[in-house]
Amino acid sequence: MSDTAAPLMWYEQLPSDKSWATLWSGYTICGKCQGIRRFQGPCHVCGDPPFRLESQLFQDESGREYRIPMAFAGAEGRYEDWVYLRMMEREWKRPVLDEDRFPGLPTSAGPSPRASIVILFWSYFETRIERVFRAGLREVPKRILDDMLRRYSAIGTQRVVEKLKEEHEAWIAVFNKRATKQA
Repeated sequence: MSDTAAPLMWYEQLPSDKSWATLWSGYTICGKCQGIRRFQGPCHVCGDPPFRLESQLFQDESGREYRIPMAFAGAEGRYEDWVYLRMMEREWKRPVLDEDRFPGLPTSAGPSPRASIVILFWSYFETRIERVFRAGLREVPKRILDDMLRRYSAIGTQRVVEKLKEEHEAWIAVFNKRATKQA
């Protein structure tokens, strides 16, 4: 047996008071190219110089001076970016209960009791793809962008449940169409 321990996963290296949402920490939007950049160092997209991180001295009308620390907007696109990361973290850390498993199936044959993390990730990923879409098409007229997003963006949870039976029957029809090609 080796004396070297397996390297820690990224989330195991987080301080105990930090959540998975800290993945967004240390990033802001570049004022020059609108790319996502770190606070330290130049922008890796356009080369914009590093930010001045030291506090600034300001003087009011009476001559009183105030030292104000620099503040930056975060680079996350929406509040949901934080929420999805926190939801994935909560699902990962929660204890697996007996009812999370499928009765009658060995644990090696059933789906993971944490399979919902994949669904949460996909929803999170879709929000980021929409953000890329919006940023890349910001020069396109708003009505065209709105139409594209309406047609090609994510399907909401209520719509999934509503259309689940219809999709199921359509999938069976497509699968059976394949079978008729072999007969």
